[in-house]
Amino acid sequence: MRHTTQEKEEYIVPLDEIEIINYAKRFFTRATGGHKVALGIGDDCASLRPAAGHEVLVSTDTLAEAVHFLRDLSAPEDIGAKSVHTAVSDIAAMGGRPLALLLSINLHEADRGWIGAYLRGAGKAAREVGAPIVGGNVSAAAALSFTVTALGEVKKGFRVDRSGARPGDAVYITGHPGESALGLDLLTERKSKYTPSQKRLIHRHILPTPRLEWGRMLAERQIPSAMIDVSDGVTLDFRRMIQASGAGGRIWLDKIPISEDARKVIGKNSRESVLQKMVTGGEDYELLFTVRPAREARLERLIKTGKIEATRIGDITGEKGKLEIFGKEGKKVDFKVEGWLHS
Repeated sequence: MRHTTQEKEEYIVPLDEIEIINYAKRFFTRATGGHKVALGIGDDCASLRPAAGHEVLVSTDTLAEAVHFLRDLSAPEDIGAKSVHTAVSDIAAMGGRPLALLLSINLHEADRGWIGAYLRGAGKAAREVGAPIVGGNVSAAAALSFTVTALGEVKKGFRVDRSGARPGDAVYITGHPGESALGLDLLTERKSKYTPSQKRLIHRHILPTPRLEWGRMLAERQIPSAMIDVSDGVTLDFRRMIQASGAGGRIWLDKIPISEDARKVIGKNSRESVLQKMVTGGEDYELLFTVRPAREARLERLIKTGKIEATRIGDITGEKGKLEIFGKEGKKVDFKVEGWLHS
């Protein structure tokens, strides 16, 4: 689920690289205090102090114009925040806590005000997730893009990989996957007015929420046998999980949780066709995870007490690499496209 058309806009003379670095240094240095960061922006490298008995997690994610965002549909502050949120979502998927971020900017026809607003949005999001921006890079490029490298930590023995699913495990998803896909459709309609339900779905696309707290909670209680964040669609990311695990899996579309706002947007449209779109759309950053039978009751207690929002949507099978999706009345569904691929 990505934008595919380039929009023309008017821009001022591009920023100077040194100017951006100096601005970022002044702006972000205020947030690099604390015992985790020994040295922030201004040297050849940043220096971090991970906690004793922890492993370091590292992941990177890029937002590129005309692929992941259009400047006339998203505010620069929101694009900055989304850069951070998508990067730390990978940390959440392994049950970790973000430590710090590196931000690399490939500049192309962006004015001072726009870049300044982007940096403010990224900085605010970094503070909210507890991971200061401690360095990065700036370069001229043929297209505008932002790459955030997230560094995190997880206690040894508590990391959750995507490769741990085994036959008999239950498959769960947090939140309401597919809302971002619905939000993008609404956003690209470019209406002058939207209903409150439509606005919330649009917000889910523009500013997804990384499930850091839920990921840590699950990992600390050693509930998941495998976990992955849904960036490219439930079905595609589930396929990645079963392939990494050497197992098979099945999903029931009628078990996919649908919020009241999504129901209003779906209206009288074919529920199954909309559900197919919702599980292949991507950019929800919910957590897809598996649970051994012996630990499922532990998870259900968390769900019933409201500590986590998760729904069982399938099972892991022993048929290696085989993904089955069932629709109405248990009829098998075949998708031509399972999710977003970057090439």
